[in-house]
Amino acid sequence: SANEVLHLFYTSEWARSRVARLALQVERIAKSGDESAAQILRSAGEKLAEFVFAAQTALLPIEPVVSVSYIGGVFHSATVLSTFTQLLEKGGKMQVKPPLWGADAGALIEAYHLAGVNPVLADPAGSVNFRT
Repeated sequence: SANEVLHLFYTSEWARSRVARLALQVERIAKSGDESAAQILRSAGEKLAEFVFAAQTALLPIEPVVSVSYIGGVFHSATVLSTFTQLLEKGGKMQVKPPLWGADAGALIEAYHLAGVNPVLADPAGSVNFRT
């Protein structure tokens, strides 16, 4: 399963950042015309989209439109990101957007939620305030 593969790779020898950098190397090879490399990247985008579909179905099954953001080095690959985005937006029920905040801010927001705190946040441009 994908989870088993994830645990095989994410070790001290194969940190997430190292795995993500592989996507950029595979992207470079794919751009040079290697179809196998291009298929690896498309498959990665497809698998990541499958995870989002599963999470959306389990957590937000009745929402008319769900906003989806991505984070991580693997999304620096244009092929992974475009495949991911196209699949999720195909049915019109998901909108893929870059994240407003980085992983560190997301972790802080989750920590606040776990502590029962719902801070009012402003987007980085300062144009929108909303409750989390």
